[in-house]
Amino acid sequence: MADTLDLVAFGERLRKTRLKRQLTLQQVFDQTAVSVPTLSRIERGDATEIESNTLIVLARWMRVSLELFSGGAKSLSRTQSTPDAVELHLRADKNLNPQTAVALAKMFRAAYDELAGKMSKG
Repeated sequence: MADTLDLVAFGERLRKTRLKRQLTLQQVFDQTAVSVPTLSRIERGDATEIESNTLIVLARWMRVSLELFSGGAKSLSRTQSTPDAVELHLRADKNLNPQTAVALAKMFRAAYDELAGKMSKG
């Protein structure tokens, strides 16, 4: 997933958000549980890969959609399934708590699999 995102822009936005809120890297760690070295590496633009969960946590903390750092739906990895893409968006939605996002993602995946199976059979 990190291949489709502009990680430099993501890091710049992270730094701007942190400074605007007048927080230290340690304070961001306290709020997100993302380690200070990882936060620093992302802000400097030195992160070549960032775990999906880290991206989601930081995007939620910044109150932005990860789509802001990509070309939108067109830039999603071709190997990424529709349920995976929906789950990513649900997890990044600042209006949903993590448990609700996971529950909705599971429901969507079950419905998608059921309907996709029916469509391919008949």
